[in-house]
Amino acid sequence: MLSVRELIETLTADEWRKQVSFSRDLYECSVALNSRSKSEAQKLDALSAWLRNGQPCIFGKIAAGRDLIEFCLLDEDDLSATDSEIQAKIQAARTKWKVAAWQGEKSGFVIVATSPRICEAQPDENLMNLAIRLFSLYLVEEEDIREDSVYQDNVFLYDYPPTRWGRAFGVGANFFGVQGDKRWWHDHRIPGGIGFSMNSPGHMVGAGEQRVRYLEGHKRALEEDGLSPQSKKLMALRRELEDLRKNNIDSLEQVLRYSMLTIMNASEQSDSQKGQTWQKATSLLRKERGSGCPFASIENDGKLGPFDCNTYLGWYHTDYSIPSDYFLGASPERPPELSPFALDFSYIHNPIESSFQHMSEGTRKKSPL
Repeated sequence: MLSVRELIETLTADEWRKQVSFSRDLYECSVALNSRSKSEAQKLDALSAWLRNGQPCIFGKIAAGRDLIEFCLLDEDDLSATDSEIQAKIQAARTKWKVAAWQGEKSGFVIVATSPRICEAQPDENLMNLAIRLFSLYLVEEEDIREDSVYQDNVFLYDYPPTRWGRAFGVGANFFGVQGDKRWWHDHRIPGGIGFSMNSPGHMVGAGEQRVRYLEGHKRALEEDGLSPQSKKLMALRRELEDLRKNNIDSLEQVLRYSMLTIMNASEQSDSQKGQTWQKATSLLRKERGSGCPFASIENDGKLGPFDCNTYLGWYHTDYSIPSDYFLGASPERPPELSPFALDFSYIHNPIESSFQHMSEGTRKKSPL
C-alpha cells in the first residue's frame, strides 16, 4: 500500500484546468490555504468564510456561521510526513470534535488536505486512491475503505439538564475536491485541495434545542434574581437567543426543509458566454397524486409543496463517501453512461424508516465516559 506522500507523487496534471481557471472565490481561498506566510488560524478563517458563502449546502453555511465545525487542516508539511503522523493529527482533531459534540458545541468535522500539487491534479484513479488513503487514516475502524460505499461515524450528545445519558447520532461522510469546480459535480468542490465533510443534522437539531433551553433558563434565572434589564450579561443572552431563533436548526422539519432546498438549489451554469457550463447534479421530484408531507409548513409551501419529500434524483450518490464517478478523467462533462440515482429523504422524518433513529432522532445511550 502506497503512503500519502507516495500517492501525491503519482498525481497527474489536469490539462483541462490549465485552460479553464478556477472560480474566483475558490481560487482566492485556495491561495490562502496554500500560503506559506499565513498561520493555521488565518487559513481556517479563510476556509470558514468560504464555507459560509461559497458552497450550496445550507447545513454547512449555518454550521460554519455558528462555529459548529471542528477542522483538521493538513498542509504540505503534514502531507510529507509519515502516514502514522498524518493519522495522529487527524485522530487528535477527531477526538476534539467528539468531545465538543458531547456538550453540543460542535456538530461537524471537516478534513482538508492542501497543496499546489493536489490543486493541479486531474480527477482520475490516482486522485481517488489518495482520497481513499486519507479517508482510511480518519475512519480507522474500517479495515477496507473502498469507493462507492457508504461510511458513517457517530457522535454523542449529553442530555440537558445533565444526566449520565444522552443520544448517539450517525454522521455522514462525503468527499469534496477543488477539481469539482466548473465540472459537472461542481457542488462538491472545496478550496485548497481535497477534503472530507462529516456532518450530523440530527445532532445539530438536538444541540440547537438544548442550547435554546439553556439560554432561556439562564435568562429567567437572571431576571428572577432582580438584576437590571440593562445587565450586559442578560442583554448578551437575549441577543444570542434572538440569533439562535433566526439561524438555528432545532427541528427535523427544518432539516427536511433545508435538505430539499439544498437539492433544489444545486448549482448550474447554462450561459456559455460566462465560460464553462454544467447542469444541476441533483433535483427534486414532483410528488405523486395523493402523496403529502407530514409537515404542514412544507406541504403548503409554494416553492417546496409540489415536490416529493421522500425521494429525490442525483447524478451522483449523495451517501457514497467517495463516489468513483468524480474520478473518470479530465472531461468536465457528466459522462453519458451515468444513470441517475433515486435517493432518500424519508429517513429524516419517517419513524418507520430503518435509518430514522440512527441518523435523525438519535439512539438513547449511557455516557461513553
